[in-house]
Amino acid sequence: MDTKAYPDREVLKEYKEQNAVERQFRFLKQPVLLGPIFLKNKNRVEAISFVFQLALLVAAYLEYRVRKSLEQEESPLILPGKRKSTNPTARALLEMFDYLLVVKQGSDRALINYQGPEVIRALELAGFGKEIYLFPPRGGG
Repeated sequence: MDTKAYPDREVLKEYKEQNAVERQFRFLKQPVLLGPIFLKNKNRVEAISFVFQLALLVAAYLEYRVRKSLEQEESPLILPGKRKSTNPTARALLEMFDYLLVVKQGSDRALINYQGPEVIRALELAGFGKEIYLFPPRGGG
């Protein structure tokens, strides 16, 4: 251990930041997101671990974007249960998006929102609009 290259203060700072990392991994450990998975092949285990890491990265980025956008606004985001938050978790945001339902009739699509305007606001804070639900990418269904 080189105390000049890695002083005590830096070690302590890094240790304290572990909580943020652990909180993100708790997101993946939720039974709703990650149920029992049985894989026999080592390559498949490795592949699914990369998929989970990618999901964790996307969730963390979603959380980051919404929180950064909320810093520019005066009013907090109203989460389900009428909870106000200026730093919502990825889980809370994804729960909000669960209230959105896309109804398709022929080639027309409509967005049904059971929660109210805060769900659309959360989408906008993340840098999206309701159009991401209504207009799938070309080649998609």
